[in-house]
Amino acid sequence: MSFRMSVRTIRAYLVAGVALTAASLVGTAAHAQSSRPSDNSIAGLVSINPFAIILGGINAEGEMPLSSDISLGVAGTYFPGSASFFDKGEHYGTFDAKLHFYPQERTPRGFSVALTAGTVSYRFSKDDELTSGATLGFEADYNWLMGRNERFIVGTGLGVRRVLASGNKGDDIIPALRFQIGYAFAGLR
Repeated sequence: MSFRMSVRTIRAYLVAGVALTAASLVGTAAHAQSSRPSDNSIAGLVSINPFAIILGGINAEGEMPLSSDISLGVAGTYFPGSASFFDKGEHYGTFDAKLHFYPQERTPRGFSVALTAGTVSYRFSKDDELTSGATLGFEADYNWLMGRNERFIVGTGLGVRRVLASGNKGDDIIPALRFQIGYAFAGLR
């Protein structure tokens, strides 16, 4: 098992962690000001990570509730070697399916844990060979639905992924940080 990251990549994770914490505090304050619980059902949601766009990549998620406590989601991330915080030749891309469990039974609001399965492709140094393979992982997330009709979503979370089959390297562990903003679609009552 190896865990290798460049200083630049670690710095990006630290910046994302600070942003995640700040967003959590803002979201908690906004949620605490809500005076009435909503009975709107959510048919699905889509979200993006605005920091990824600023850094030259893309990260997007979609999620669809299957019941009051279970949802199915997909997420994808891509940072080309030309992304602003990568050196030339570095690369990072993922695609994951996620099975979320919401213990408070208000999918997709509040705390959830998720099992993830997907693929990853990365090169964290221009001297490294491209590593790719299947992944399994775990995430802990929190979503706030804001506004009178609870349509604006702010989501945060963190987790880890294990690369199961990686080219010529051993098993790698990859951290996952999540900060998403997006829109929740209304369902039928």
